[in-house]
Amino acid sequence: MPFFIGALEVTKGLITLSSLIVLVQLANNLFNPILQITQLLADHYSSEPIIEKINYLKSKSSNTASGIQLPKTDLLKNLVINLNKNICFSNGLRISLDKNYNFTLADKILVVGPSGSGKTTLLKSLCGKYGIYSKDICVTNKQENSNLSSLCMYVTSDNAIFPGTILENITLNNDVNIYKLKEIINTLGLKAMVKYSCKCKSINLLSSGEKQRIVIARALLLSNKYFLFDEITSAVDRGYTEKIRKLFFSLDGGFIEVAHKIGNNEKKKYDKVIVLRGKE
Repeated sequence: MPFFIGALEVTKGLITLSSLIVLVQLANNLFNPILQITQLLADHYSSEPIIEKINYLKSKSSNTASGIQLPKTDLLKNLVINLNKNICFSNGLRISLDKNYNFTLADKILVVGPSGSGKTTLLKSLCGKYGIYSKDICVTNKQENSNLSSLCMYVTSDNAIFPGTILENITLNNDVNIYKLKEIINTLGLKAMVKYSCKCKSINLLSSGEKQRIVIARALLLSNKYFLFDEITSAVDRGYTEKIRKLFFSLDGGFIEVAHKIGNNEKKKYDKVIVLRGKE
């Protein structure tokens, strides 16, 4: 609007065109920094809850660079999770499996089922951090009582990406094993992106698939827990999905993965495939 008013004044001969251009440039020099400050403040306030959560997690762990260590593989085999065929959750939701299941934290598990069948609810209940639980899910250990939630890490494509460089999003500014970091970012195709992000690329310009790879890199780098992967590769192309699954299968312990797009040959690689029929 001010520009059009100025243009009108030029046509009336009240100011010259060169004077209008100078005024517009001065206005830009004045207001652009104000707009940038406003955006920076918005980024700051939007990231405050994430920063608080990170600080809380740091205070709860004595070793944030490597996460809570899982027991050795032979001990993992003694920690058995039993799932009843019909599961009723504390939030009133009921889901149905095709049969009863039992598995250990040393097993590689795939969870499949139609959309809305309760796959995410099942993972969240196993994680024990979302106020969802069920008496139809039992954990037994022949050697000791174990808190399953303290051993699990729930990883989803909705995990936070906050303002900052890609490297900062992966490491969360923790001291990390540089060799492990290089291996992960190279395997996930993030090496060039990390370099570029350090210079100019905004985190807001990343695609959904790129964000998912960053979330996966962060989880694998900062934690040695039992992973619960909830459709973590849904937006990742087939080539990187295969590389990501190779990383999953290279883990010392087991994991649970919820996936939609997966072939029969891929399913054979898992120790067990849990089939959900749907909600009741």
